[in-house]
Amino acid sequence: MLGDRLVAGELGTDINSILLRIGYDLQDEHEPKKANDSLPRRFGKLQGKQINQASLSCESKAFSKHDLKEIPQHIATLAATSELQDDPESFDAFDENFHQQSRLQIRCPQDVGTEEMHLGNEDEKARQKDFATQIESLRATVHEREIKIAELSRNVESLRKEVGDLKSACSQEVAKLSQSVKDITTLQNNLKDKDKVIDQMKTAGSKLKSVLSSEQKKNGELEAANASMSTELRAIRARIEKMDDFTVQSSDIDDDLCKLCQINLKHL
Repeated sequence: MLGDRLVAGELGTDINSILLRIGYDLQDEHEPKKANDSLPRRFGKLQGKQINQASLSCESKAFSKHDLKEIPQHIATLAATSELQDDPESFDAFDENFHQQSRLQIRCPQDVGTEEMHLGNEDEKARQKDFATQIESLRATVHEREIKIAELSRNVESLRKEVGDLKSACSQEVAKLSQSVKDITTLQNNLKDKDKVIDQMKTAGSKLKSVLSSEQKKNGELEAANASMSTELRAIRARIEKMDDFTVQSSDIDDDLCKLCQINLKHL
């Protein structure tokens, strides 16, 4: 029986070898099914059971290498549990169903792998696009920051120049202030000297006032003596006029004049 041969592993684990032995070559999907195959006459018909698509499929999951290795055992189980007799129509239905399901299952891993590869490529493209967007954003940010840094550098240089100018001006002002302090000190010393001179002049002025007061007092005394002498002189002149009628010796007149002159000299 074919089932016993499949269980014993005589057909091997290669799905192409299995399907070639039942009359199919899956490497060429367009090759027609061989007519008058001897396998329908070996299996016959199923008694009360119809092999459907679900019984031959490895469910709806992807067809892996492990599933390929399990196909001979799956066929052997179906052969052992089903009594296939010489019924060409029933076996043709089974054979066609098995052929279609096998092609579907053989193609599924390739389709799934291709789809996964396509999805992976799309994801990679999306990631690369996202990375490119992020890189462009980072480049724009870096460019903006470089512009800001350049502007800040120019501002710093301008501020440094202003600080240098202010330091120079401050040094000049400090020098001027030092000179002003020296000038103020000199003026203060000169002022002290002038204050001393003023004090001396005040003392001299006080002395001069005292001398002036004394001289004014003497002047008053001299004015009084002069007035007295003027009175005596007028009296003498009156006496002389009275004496014009008399003869007076010259000696007597000279004596009176001499006395008068002496008196005037004393007052002076």
